[in-house]
Amino acid sequence: MPKWNPETERDLLLALYTAVQSHIDKEVQTAIITKMKDRGHEDVNWDLLRYEIPFV
Repeated sequence: MPKWNPETERDLLLALYTAVQSHIDKEVQTAIITKMKDRGHEDVNWDLLRYEIPFV
C-alpha cells in the first residue's frame, strides 16, 4: 500500500493525466475546468493544464 502524501498524489495524477490526455473529449475538458473553477481556481483553462503543468 503506498504512503499517500502530496508527492504520491501528484505522481498518481500526473500518471493518470498522461495516460488519458489524448482520450479526453471537449465535454470532459469542460467538466474538469468547471470543477476547478467551482473550487476557486478561476485562472485555470485547458491549455494551461495541457501545456504548463508545473510538476512535469
